[in-house]
Amino acid sequence: MPTITVPEGTSYAAASVLSSVFLLPWQGIKVSGARKAAGIAYPRLNIEKAEMDASPVALKFNYVLRAHANTLENIASIYAMYTYVSLTCVPGNQDLAALLPNLSQIRRPSKFSIVNSSITPINAFRRYRVLASQQLRLLKSETDALRHEVNEWRMRARVPAVEEPRRADGFAVVLSGELEFEAGDMMEGGEETIAIGPQPHSRQSHSPPHFASPPSTAAFENSMYDQHTHQLHHHQLMLQHHQQQQQQESKWAYQQQMRAQQVQMQGAW
Repeated sequence: MPTITVPEGTSYAAASVLSSVFLLPWQGIKVSGARKAAGIAYPRLNIEKAEMDASPVALKFNYVLRAHANTLENIASIYAMYTYVSLTCVPGNQDLAALLPNLSQIRRPSKFSIVNSSITPINAFRRYRVLASQQLRLLKSETDALRHEVNEWRMRARVPAVEEPRRADGFAVVLSGELEFEAGDMMEGGEETIAIGPQPHSRQSHSPPHFASPPSTAAFENSMYDQHTHQLHHHQLMLQHHQQQQQQESKWAYQQQMRAQQVQMQGAW
């Protein structure tokens, strides 16, 4: 068992420092009560290995020593695993945090902040898509109303009507609201799918059709950003309203074209 030799007359404080540096926690320096009270250390006695192995106290001491060695091995293994995880996982987290604008300037962000910062842009982008789709529908309805009014005056002046410009495929996708919903939200609707068509009007047949405003979600109690059912319901209503509006537009344009041909034929006779 390791021991240290302390010169006679060494103070107790100095001997304690030596024991804490060079010996294990249970391998202190034995000091008698009188010398400990006087502050003078007493050198530890050397015990033969045969006497240690023969005594029951030595057996208990060996058991404690082995347990302590196992504890040290466990601590070393845990520290090695922690070092491995730190070296392998942290760089990946750092790369992910560097892509996020609010964490790019932070040196070592936590995993909790990385997860929350990764989810927040996804929800924000989804809200932006919903808002863009709503604004596009409003602009589309306004332009259709203006085109109807312009065509009415042009038909009275016997000028060719203004046709609707060609749109890209992305326009129809955004207008239909397909980007607003997840894959699990696009389910078959039940009894909530109600057809809302153009409201009846008392104008003559030569006037362009007038449509009611698109159905609104103001009657819903919760926000449409949080309630996917309300979003799906609104999406279905808008699609049906848009289809019926196109049918009425084509029917009205056909009637105006036939009336213009009749007027031309009467003028020729």
